[in-house]
Amino acid sequence: MFFIEDLGSLVLWLIALVMSLNFVFLFFVFYRRLSRQRYFAEKDAARERYLETIKEFAANELTLEEGSLRLAHAVSAAERDAVQQMLSAEVNRNNAERISQLFLALGFVDVWAKQVFGRRAADLVRRSMAGEQAKVETGERSGMWDFVSRLRIFAVPRAIAMDSLGRIAPRHAQIFLSEGLHDPSTFVRRVAVENMGRNRFPEAVPLLIEELRRAVEEGNDVSLRTMKAALISYELEDLEHFIPFLTQPNRRARFFVIDTLREICNRASQNALLTKNDFSPALCKVVLEHCVVDDFEDVRARSAYVVRHFRDQNAIEALRKLMHDPNEFVRLHSVRACANRFFLDLAPDVVARLTDVRWRVREAAV
Repeated sequence: MFFIEDLGSLVLWLIALVMSLNFVFLFFVFYRRLSRQRYFAEKDAARERYLETIKEFAANELTLEEGSLRLAHAVSAAERDAVQQMLSAEVNRNNAERISQLFLALGFVDVWAKQVFGRRAADLVRRSMAGEQAKVETGERSGMWDFVSRLRIFAVPRAIAMDSLGRIAPRHAQIFLSEGLHDPSTFVRRVAVENMGRNRFPEAVPLLIEELRRAVEEGNDVSLRTMKAALISYELEDLEHFIPFLTQPNRRARFFVIDTLREICNRASQNALLTKNDFSPALCKVVLEHCVVDDFEDVRARSAYVVRHFRDQNAIEALRKLMHDPNEFVRLHSVRACANRFFLDLAPDVVARLTDVRWRVREAAV
């Protein structure tokens, strides 16, 4: 009888515990919903309140002191988030420096840097605002808290803060991005790599290509796709930085470099017709003398799409040579590359490809 009474008390306690947990859960759900509703209402009000100020500052109608004085009234989390998002949306090449200075004056840069770098943040902010050149190198920092730092719950907020740091003026962002390459987390390093490409950081080209080579040969936790996307972000005037890597020993790495040049040239040619005058003599020389005769057929094939933009007699002779290459894919891509009225001199060579032994080449010739 005594055992039955104890069992009944235990069941009652368990029921009470379950009901208490349900009550706490429901309370949290309602509290969360009400707090988020209040947050977004406050954020919308801040957008309306500060929109005109931000527009005027972005249009250079307000000085840094006037802009920071007006926006200093945004103190709550919702208001600061609204100001940050609106300022970030207004950033362009003309006002990036001024908006970066405003971010610093409002304390955003300090908060982001502290979130990513901890105690080193103050020194990095000082070096960044002084325009100090960054030493770009890779490799994770070793420490006893690395395992904890790699956990997604801690890494994702750092990655978001790193992305914000990468979107300020490039000359200020490079310090933070170069330091971000040492972060233990893949998420943070990937964001740093992506922002380096978007900012067209010249010193980052060797590092990105080295990381690309490692992804090809050894495998690393930052994907090949991320590296390639960062390299493709560079512009036609940045191609000088790629020249030394067109003759590197690793043939797959050479392929990715020439393929990156192909992507950059194709993007640039959408807005204007390119000629050899748009390329440096050094780049033309290495492409014509090395890439066109590379021992890796994929490099020879991709070089056709770069050579086509030179539009001179050397380009015609190079494409003619590629159309008689032993490899069918080199012939295929070279035929496709000369599909332009400038290369009418190559018409007999294209006609000859109509009887090619490979149907893909015949189809391209047609």
